[in-house]
Amino acid sequence: MKTQRIHGYRWQGIQGVRIANKKVELQLKKRRYRCLACPHTLFEKLSFIDRYQHHTVILAQEALSLSSEMCLTHAGRLVGVSANRLRRAETLEKYFKQCDTANVQIVVMDLSKAFKESVRRQLVDPLIIADRFYFMRQAYWVFGQVRREVKHDLYQEQRIRLKRNKEFYGSLLSRSMKQDKKEWRKKLN
Repeated sequence: MKTQRIHGYRWQGIQGVRIANKKVELQLKKRRYRCLACPHTLFEKLSFIDRYQHHTVILAQEALSLSSEMCLTHAGRLVGVSANRLRRAETLEKYFKQCDTANVQIVVMDLSKAFKESVRRQLVDPLIIADRFYFMRQAYWVFGQVRREVKHDLYQEQRIRLKRNKEFYGSLLSRSMKQDKKEWRKKLN
């Protein structure tokens, strides 16, 4: 849809690449156009900002290039972008297109459906493994569900004791995870 009819303007703050370790915010005056055929309005497309984003493409690329050396959360913090902004399937696909992915065999990642699909589209038959956070979250959810089901069959005193020992059960789970981690390392080496 092409139109030259300007409907209005809107100021938008855009996060730019840090300069001298200081945050940079660009103030952008975005044009809003009105379609001649229908009552819809639309914003102009800008090459340096992805749709619905409040940071430049260069900033996201910098964080993604750092994520090859560290986790996405730390890379985002270092650059000044939240990890949630970077966790988009489109962002991952753009990053994979820039990299040499011919030798990638194993991917450790969040198991969201969109991420798995984008990894499978970009890589040749990868082995996808759940990252530690995702795995632990699933284990804690299952553990919590079992604890809630069990508490309904308990007396009042037992319920209170079970509630107070939540941290104890969580530490037991994390200790067993550490043991499993050691066993997996032995199997992989």
